[in-house]
Formats: sequence, C-alpha cells, structure tokens
Amino acid sequence: MILWCTTSCRQHQLPAAAIQVRTDDVHPSTCVHDLGIYVDSDVSMRTQVTRTVVGGFCVPCRLHTIRCSVADSVFHSLVVSLVLNRLDFGNATSAGLPAHQCRRLQSVLNATARLIYRRRCFDHVTSSTRLVTVGDHDFPVAGSRLWNSLPTDVMSATTLPVFCSRLKTYLFFVSFLA
Repeated sequence: MILWCTTSCRQHQLPAAAIQVRTDDVHPSTCVHDLGIYVDSDVSMRTQVTRTVVGGFCVPCRLHTIRCSVADSVFHSLVVSLVLNRLDFGNATSAGLPAHQCRRLQSVLNATARLIYRRRCFDHVTSSTRLVTVGDHDFPVAGSRLWNSLPTDVMSATTLPVFCSRLKTYLFFVSFLA
C-alpha cells in the first residue's frame, strides 16, 4: 500500500490507480496502519481516534459485567491495563488534535472514571484541572507545566546536586508546610 498525504480539500486530486513497482501493483490507500497507529491521508488522525474510542468503550462495557465479581484492586488493575493503556499507547500522536477529537478521547476517560467510582452513565465527571484533555497528560505537556510551576531558584540551579537539593526542599515545603 502507498499513502498519498494532502489536505482534505485536495483529496480528490490524488491518483487512484495502482502504481507498478517491479512486478507488483501497489494500491493507494486513504489510511495506513503501522506500529499500532492509524494515519489518514489528510493526517487528521480521525481513524486513530475513532478506533481508540470504539475500543475504549467496548472494554468498559465488558468489564461492567464482572464489576461485582472481583475485588476492587483487581478491577482497577483490569481497567488500567485494558482501557487506560489503550488510551496511553501512541498518545504522542494526539498532540495538536482538534478539540472535537480530544473531547471524544476525553469521553472514554470520563466513562472509565464512572465505571471505577460506580457512577451512572449520565453523572457528571469533574477533574482537578479545568478542561483536561488526553494530550494534557503527554510528557511534553505535563513536564513543561510542572517545570514552569517551579520557583526560579530551583530552576536556576547550576548543578544536578544543587537542583535536587532545592527541589527536595521545595517539595517538602509544598507538601507539609503550605
């Protein structure tokens, strides 16, 4: 298969005929799948999000049937390994997604939270921060936010031991004295 990438407005201009490579015909496709990530020809990640959301909702529905049969710790482990890992896999490709795609992924997280905390499907789910999306949990986003929240004297440390000492002091202060 071959993937021609272009904007959604120019999709109709792409060649639809097969290309011959030596003796084989290579057919163009609108979506390719590699290493578990789906890439659309307009690089919208629409197929990746759709498949993640479908799989993300399918597993909690099945887990709901065994909710009362297993211990809470086992159930939480199942949810993390079967649902949250599915969302985390390839989440770096979620960076820069449009808001409507992020909301679809967020809906899976909300449904999972309702399942874990035994809430009804229409109960409101709130988070600790405002307008959290799946992309907010990516290391580049979360790491930058944490780094920028550190005091200047911690960030301006010139050596690693000085940085560690100042960071430990700051975290102790925030945890126990503030």
